[in-house]
Amino acid sequence: MITYHYDLISGKVNMVSYNPGKADQFFHQYDYDAENRLRAVKTSADGWVWEVDATYDYYRHGPLARTELGDLKVQGLDYAYSLQGWLKGVNSTSLYQGAFDMGGDGKAGGIHQYTARDAMGFSLTYFGDDYRPVGPGAEPFAEFSSKLPANQFKPLYNGNITAMAVNISGLNGAQLYNYQYDQLSRLTGMDSYQQFTPSSNQWTSPLTTQQAYKERIAYDGNGNILQYLRQGMATKLAMDSLQYKYNYSATGQLLHNQL
Repeated sequence: MITYHYDLISGKVNMVSYNPGKADQFFHQYDYDAENRLRAVKTSADGWVWEVDATYDYYRHGPLARTELGDLKVQGLDYAYSLQGWLKGVNSTSLYQGAFDMGGDGKAGGIHQYTARDAMGFSLTYFGDDYRPVGPGAEPFAEFSSKLPANQFKPLYNGNITAMAVNISGLNGAQLYNYQYDQLSRLTGMDSYQQFTPSSNQWTSPLTTQQAYKERIAYDGNGNILQYLRQGMATKLAMDSLQYKYNYSATGQLLHNQL
């Protein structure tokens, strides 16, 4: 049995109880701020002793600023946004000793030195100079647009993502994905790059386009996908090379498609 406890005025969920009074009972409790934004999630096996599983902090103008996970703060996630309110990134491009992380997780002497170092970070780029840190300190997101091959960086101002940098601890370092679109804002391609120096949080200049993870997409006049090329990792490039064929009725209506 699951029971829900609500705030009578706002309708928000304050607590969820699973099989209360049974041997496998479990409880979730939710705390909110004055703006009804979620501030903490707690769990308990008896309804008396609670562990804090997640906490949430917000910028003064509303967006989520930081999330801390686990009763022992096993991860901290820091969020940055552009002036347009678009998500710029989480944590930092480099995971090197917490040196470039916005929250300084695991950095000796920092306010979050006892929070585990980041396991991941990523950044989204829309156009050049779309983000600047408010305060002094290390730049969390490495600049790359000037280091791409000629005419590869296409700044966009409509909210489409021009490029994404991803860094996951335990893998082969940061990976940069540069996207291409047509005039109708349809994704037509993606190229990847992987020359990154974590200790300085910088991409190597010039960046060399890899064949790994390359994608190309072609459309017909109605916007249907005609071809989709998607390559795998460098040692096994062959992945997907798809061609789509469409059958239409005498009046031009799509009947079905096949690969």
